[in-house]
Formats: sequence, C-alpha cells, structure tokens
Amino acid sequence: MLFLFSFILCTAELYSQGFTVSDYSVEIFINKEGYFDVKEKYQLNFEVPKHGIYRDIQVSYDLRTEDGSLEQRDIKLSNIEVPGYKYEVSSGFEQRLNGSARIKIGDADITLEGPHIYEINYRVKNAFLYEEANTQFYWNIKPSNWVPDFQSIDFKIHLPEGVTLSPEQAFVYSGALGNTQPSNDFQTNLSGGIFSGISNEGYSSAGGESVTVLLKLPPYSIQVIKPFWPFWTESGWLLILTLVFYAFIRIWLKHGKDDPVTTTTSYYPPKGMDPAMVGYLIDDSSDNSDLISLIPYWASKGFLKIEDIDKKGWFAKDDTKLIKLAP
Repeated sequence: MLFLFSFILCTAELYSQGFTVSDYSVEIFINKEGYFDVKEKYQLNFEVPKHGIYRDIQVSYDLRTEDGSLEQRDIKLSNIEVPGYKYEVSSGFEQRLNGSARIKIGDADITLEGPHIYEINYRVKNAFLYEEANTQFYWNIKPSNWVPDFQSIDFKIHLPEGVTLSPEQAFVYSGALGNTQPSNDFQTNLSGGIFSGISNEGYSSAGGESVTVLLKLPPYSIQVIKPFWPFWTESGWLLILTLVFYAFIRIWLKHGKDDPVTTTTSYYPPKGMDPAMVGYLIDDSSDNSDLISLIPYWASKGFLKIEDIDKKGWFAKDDTKLIKLAP
C-alpha cells in the first residue's frame, strides 16, 4: 500500500479523565457525490462528576500522494449535531488556525454522573483519496488520543448504491500508531453493500491505539468535489486580509487622522505704538476698551501680573487682581 500509514486522515480526541467507554459504535454512509455521513455513539460511565466531554476532529494534515509528493489536505465538516445535549462547535477560523474542529458537549450548569449515551453526527467532505487504480476511503473510526480504554467497538460502513467490493478490498487496522498489519481483533463481514465489524470478546483498545478502516473503491466511483472558485478555497484568507487592510486605510483617511491645525491670527500694534493708541486711530475716538487693552499689553511687557480671584458664595462673582511688577 503506497501511503496507507504515512498520514492519519482524522485524529479525534475525547478528553476523558474521570469516565470510561464501555461501548463505541460507528455507522458511516458513503455517498457518490463525494462525501460521507458519520454517526458515532458512545456509552460512557462517569466515575466522578463531570460537565461533559470534548470531541476534537483533525481537519488539516499532510498527505503523501500516489507519486510520492506531499500535499496539504483540508477536510470539511458540516451538519454537526449532538441530539439531546447542549453543544458548541469551534468556528471555521479557529479550525483553520488549530487544524482541528472541536465539539464541546455539555452544560456548565449541569453535572453528570454514572452512565450516559452520546451520539455525534457530522458530514465529511474532501476526504477521499483518488488514485489511478482505485478511490480510497480511509478513516480512523477510533482515534488514538483517548485516555480510557474502549471495551467494545463495532462499525458499519454503507457503500454507495451500485458499488461492490470484494473482501480483498476491505481492511481493518488496529493497535499502535504506524501498525501496517491487518487486525485480528475484529470479526468482519461484507454483504448487502455493508462492510461491518465487531471487536472480539475481551478486546480492549487502550489510549494511544487507533482503529482504522480502508476501503479500496472502484476508480471514479466517487465524485470529486471541486470548489466553485479554487482560488478562494486555497488562498481566500489573502483576499480577506487585503479587504480588511483596504477598509482600515479608508476609515483612517476619513476619520483616523488628526484634524488640521487652525492658524490663530494674532494682532500686534505697529512698532512704537500701544494698542490704546491704535484703537483711537482706527475709529478716531477713545473708549474704555482702548484703555482696557493696555492691561494685557503691559502684562506681556512684564509690567503687570494678572491673577484671578475665586470668590465663594451663591451670588459671588470672581474678580481680577493686578499686581505691579515694574514702573
């Protein structure tokens, strides 16, 4: 097999300290349109009070293709449901940033103890491996990053209508990561368009061990889902960053810059004249404002100091104090 164990198509992690997994069932429906639907069912027993569990599914990984080159593959998850429980799914941005999708199941206000059954449903796209000889369905039905043992595992994989396989085209692998030998831990059956398996009595899959199914489907039996706009799929984030930067520049040019400074006009009397004389010459008359203009003029020359007097009381008015500094 060319690249069977050179990558892990999906690594799922269930943070499970404080509970055990007594039974785990997986049912998968493969669709000719290029996707498959997954239904996972967990029978758990909480030995200590817990609020819930996490389900992490790796969505970004490196794939070694048929010709030996490396390719980055990003699978797409959709139609995620957890019937009967409150749950949250990480955003698309978080998934691209972390390379995994997190399904947080539980309620911070509710504590769980004893046996509970969880069902997680989701759809997977862009996960098939297309080669000249066949189209491969390769999926970790049980991840390797679990803490508790799996005491029982069974699975059913429904083939698309009209697609047939021989037993030599269906494989199950179990045990430590990197194991390339078909598993002897499962009793399998291929009939009626369903490839099924159940673990042997007494079987237990420990933390760090995985269970993987490989089906070599006929070539071109599964449609290749091509994005409507390949550039958006591969480099759409660059366009988003460009638009954000453009919007920032436009907003900054309109609202972000400091307001222009207004030039304040200052009026000074001609050299050798004081403001009182200038006021008299302008209107050919002298008045109180002409005389009062001498006060700030003398202060600017250093002859006076002006102080405000803050007076207290309901009806008091502030006053001004003039202090002589020079003749």
